[in-house]
Amino acid sequence: MMSPCKDCTDRCIGCHSTCGDYKLYRAEIEKRNAEKAEKNAEKDFIYAVKDEVFKRFRKRQKGDDR
Repeated sequence: MMSPCKDCTDRCIGCHSTCGDYKLYRAEIEKRNAEKAEKNAEKDFIYAVKDEVFKRFRKRQKGDDR
């Protein structure tokens, strides 16, 4: 997604606070970032559970080898 600021004729210092196009663009970026963060949190949880299961399996393996 390309920023609406590229080649904008009304661009000036501090215009992001008043530009409607930029606000819509930024809202879409924030929405995408939130979705990515949610997916990453899900992945992190899954990996943490898998790691814990693997650690417990290894611990049992070492305990049985006495």
